[in-house]
Amino acid sequence: MEEKKEAFIITPIGPDDSSIRRAADGLIDSVIAPILEEIGFEVEVAHRMTTTGSITKQVISAIVNSELVVANLTGLNPNVMYEVAIRHATRKPLVQLCEHDTKLPFDLIEERTIMYKNDMAGVVEVQKNFGEIVKAAMKDQVVDNPIYRAIQDDMILKEVKANDPKQYQVLRKIEELEEKINVNIKNDRINERNHSYNSLHKGNKIYRGELLCEYKKGTHTDCKRSLKRIFNTYSMDYDIKFIIKDVESNKFKVIIDSYDSNTLIILMKELEDKEEFTVLNDDMRVVNIQYK
Repeated sequence: MEEKKEAFIITPIGPDDSSIRRAADGLIDSVIAPILEEIGFEVEVAHRMTTTGSITKQVISAIVNSELVVANLTGLNPNVMYEVAIRHATRKPLVQLCEHDTKLPFDLIEERTIMYKNDMAGVVEVQKNFGEIVKAAMKDQVVDNPIYRAIQDDMILKEVKANDPKQYQVLRKIEELEEKINVNIKNDRINERNHSYNSLHKGNKIYRGELLCEYKKGTHTDCKRSLKRIFNTYSMDYDIKFIIKDVESNKFKVIIDSYDSNTLIILMKELEDKEEFTVLNDDMRVVNIQYK
């Protein structure tokens, strides 16, 4: 009997019985797992692991060693993004999917991704082509991804530098110009978000979430830097605005505004368990307010 191949699923998890967990488990149980098992895979997902020991070590090991990884990018969860990057570094087969209207980051927008709607009809649509895309990914002789392309470009530049210094200088100028263009694109998108709060949507209802947090590791600067990285990731693709206020010597308040209640809830959940700080308030309410 042929030994089953291993497939690992990267997915946003969320608290038990949350909308995030229910949506993720629904996709896994109704589409991903049945089709993978039919093809001949043994399926594993982080929040269902039963082996004792470090869960982080087990997850990373599965991401690196599994013959196939399937990643649900819905919500652009930072942990999911980190795990996808690990998989890219292995240069092994990866299949991406996400809900329609997910605005993929600049680095992933060119990668092949299955888009689906989170409803019964959407399940049927994904079932039609998910298996074929998995089979195609497993047949790829050369797996391409952003990390490999960056490494390959660097190797080419080093070779050109050694053999043709003048051509190397031209290529470096082109690369620098491309980097500046990408930075300007990102800055323009952030400015557009800020403009939407300051003028375009003035007077519209927005959703505001407030979290009271306590430092538990690192300095205040470390915590704020960690928070800003998370918020800036979301700000690139969603209408959000945030404020971080010190309350006491060891506590601070995070205020988040968004025109999309679902985005706000996902982001607030994302902040629940961090190494640098602990969320103290249990009541995370989303309240309609009038933006001025």
